[in-house]
Amino acid sequence: MICQCCGMPLEDEIIGHDRDGAMNESYCKWCYADGMYTYSNMDDLIDVAVKHMVTDEFPEKQAREYMKDLLPKLDYWKRYDELSDGGQFDEFKHQLIKEINDLHIEGLYKKR
Repeated sequence: MICQCCGMPLEDEIIGHDRDGAMNESYCKWCYADGMYTYSNMDDLIDVAVKHMVTDEFPEKQAREYMKDLLPKLDYWKRYDELSDGGQFDEFKHQLIKEINDLHIEGLYKKR
């Protein structure tokens, strides 16, 4: 079993959950949480995943190529138009980041 969004091997501890708390064995908890998909942009997912994949034996370029080949084959990306929320979760994340940045807390990482 692998996550049908990112390709990560699934174990019970990292399986995503539906809104009702039921396990959804198609996705990991980082790609699917409380019934919501967390990625709407394949390139954003690749950027996140590659950071965790790079080793001396598996350089960044190879990891990117691997993910660019793998992701379009996974169910979520094949059915993206049907499964996605039209970017609503992304809009929520950006609004939340803006509100946090507006607090002007010194030393807080600012991602736009």
